[in-house]
Formats: sequence, structure tokens, C-alpha cells
Amino acid sequence: MANQEQLERLLEGVETWNKWRIREPDTIIDLVNADLRDAYLPGINLRNAQLARCDLRDAVLDGANVIEAVASNANLTGAQLQNADFTGANARYLNLTSVQAKLAVFNGALLRNAILTSADLEGADLSNVNLKDANAVRTNLSKAKLKSTDFRDAKMDHAVFDAAEIEYGDFRRCNLNRATFVFAKLNFSRFRNANLQSIELRGADIKKADFRRANNLSCEILSLAKNWEQSYRDHELSCGESIPEFLEGTLIVSNNTDQFFSEMSSIWNESIPDEQRADQVLQSRTSLEDLVEELDTFNNVLRGRIGHNNPPDSMVSEEVIKQLKSEILAGIELHAAPRPNKQYLRTLNQTLHQFRQWLQPRIDKAADTIIVAGAVSLVAKLSKAWDEIKALIDMLN
Repeated sequence: MANQEQLERLLEGVETWNKWRIREPDTIIDLVNADLRDAYLPGINLRNAQLARCDLRDAVLDGANVIEAVASNANLTGAQLQNADFTGANARYLNLTSVQAKLAVFNGALLRNAILTSADLEGADLSNVNLKDANAVRTNLSKAKLKSTDFRDAKMDHAVFDAAEIEYGDFRRCNLNRATFVFAKLNFSRFRNANLQSIELRGADIKKADFRRANNLSCEILSLAKNWEQSYRDHELSCGESIPEFLEGTLIVSNNTDQFFSEMSSIWNESIPDEQRADQVLQSRTSLEDLVEELDTFNNVLRGRIGHNNPPDSMVSEEVIKQLKSEILAGIELHAAPRPNKQYLRTLNQTLHQFRQWLQPRIDKAADTIIVAGAVSLVAKLSKAWDEIKALIDMLN
């Protein structure tokens, strides 16, 4: 529950609240489950605040400072968020339905599973944001900054990306039915296994964008884009032009997967189909990327519980998480190497297993339900990553 004293102070007005925060910069702001519907809080300082499950429907938060706040499951439906700053916020399952958030900043925020249906984010900065599994149907992202934004598995039917800057965007497995990218910059973005039914690419720059295995894409749609000849795509979308080789890290993958895997036959089990190998590499890497996200989320939960009944260091130290994350990131890079190291993958899997075994009894002893929920989610991601890496190891000689 929200800190009642802090809630009463907040309702005294933005000026009083912001002055108090200047005097008390180290005070933990606990507004968990607070009812702030229709609140008028333009320019409010909620930096590092605990806002989980906070009800901010139809609130006015223009220009608010929400940097690095924890706002998972908060409801901001219909809120005014123009020029608000959510940089680095931890906000999984955040509800941003129909918000007015022009020029808002979400750089580096965790918005996985967020709801952005019919939101107006024109000109907003969502670079380096995790929007995996988000619902962004009919969302306006025109002129937005979306460099290195992760949209994997998101629902984005009828979304508008016109004139947006989306270099290195990740749209793998997205549903982009009737989405528009008119004059958008899509260089180096990935659309593998995405649904591109009736997509609009007129004038978009798709140089080095990856459309391999994309669904419902035609030469008619593709050829309206700028630099389409330099995009990576399947042979049926050659559209009369040669297809460049795909470059990922130090690995050049030919569009002919048979050729690629024949060159690596000494390390792969030859009885396994080429497409199955490629899919397993992708699934294994994705599971590790998801695990890194979960570690960051769990670390933020631990930090946010300072001063509550269960101190963070009673379960796991930040240094342990940092060390594990470093090993996982090295494992992710390994998946881009031309010759996967079977022994290293085994060592990494052993590390994941040991950490999972070490963490489980600490969950049973923890008193803080929020930390327990985070730890249980982390264990699930550890198990998923272990399973996917094991499957990849079994494909190697």
C-alpha cells in the first residue's frame, strides 16, 4: 500500500511536493497501489518512485519526471504525458491506452507487455526500449525516435511509424498488419517471421533491413521503399535484383542456408535439418536475452525494496547478479560466432543450473512477497534458457 503521509503531501500540490523532494532527496517514494485518478500533477518529480499498480487514469502528468521509477502494472489510461520523462523506468505491463504523450521520453525503459493501444506518441523518444510482447494496436509513433527498440512479438496492427527513426529496430515475430512506415528510417532493422500484411513502406529507407522469412511481403510493397535492393530477403523476393549476403557480427550468413551449414558440417549433427538448427540458435539466444532482462528487472526490485521488511542482500547481492549477467552476455555473443563452442555452452548451462539451485531455497525463506514474485519469475527464465541451450548443445557434434 502507498505511504499515506507521502500521498497526503502529494495531494497538497506539485510545488509543495517538489520542494519537499529537494529537501529529502534520499527518501524512498512509495505510491504503490495509490489512487490518483484525474490528478493534476504537471511537472511532478516522481524520480525513482515506487508506482507499481498505481491508478493514474486521466491524470495530467505533462513534463513529469518519472526517471527510473518502478511502475509495473500502473494504469495511465487517458493520461496527459506530453514531454514527460520515463527514462530507464521499470514498467512492465504498464497501461498507456489512449495517452497523449507527444515528445515524451522513455529511453531505455522496460515496457515489456505494456498496453499502448491508440496512444499518441508522436515525436516521442523510445530508443533502447523493451516493448517485447506489447499491445500497440493503432498506436501513433510517427516521427518517434526508436533506435534499437525491441518490439519482438508485439501486436502492432494499424500502428503508424511514418517518418520515425528506427535504425536497428527489432520487429521479429510482430504482427504489423496494415502498419505504415512512410518515409521511416529502418536501416538494419529486423522483420524475420513478422506478419507484414498490407504494410506501407513507401519512401522508407530499408537499407540493410532484414526481411528474411517475413510473411505476406510482396515485391510490389517492397519496391516502393528506398534502397530496397540492399535489404536482406528471401529469394522469392529478389524482385529481379541480386540479394546481398547477411552480415551479423563476424559471421556472414548466405541467403542459402544449405551453403552456410555445409561449411559448418564439422560441428553440427548432420541428421538435423538446416532450418531446425537456425531456429534453435535463435531460440537459445532469445532465451538468454530474456534472462538478461529478467535479471535487470529483479535487480531493480531488490533496489526498490530497500527499507522494507526484507533487505535486498538477504536474498542475493547485486554483485552476484552483475557477475551472472556478464557470463550470459558473453554467451549471447557466442551465438553470433561462426563456430559455437560446445564446451563453453556446457559451462554456461552449468552456471545457470547452479544459480537456480542456489536461489531456490532463498525464495522459500524470503518474507517480502514482491521479491518472492520477482525471484520466481527469474527462476522460470533460468529454466527456459537452460532448456534452450541444452537443445542447442545436443545439435552439436
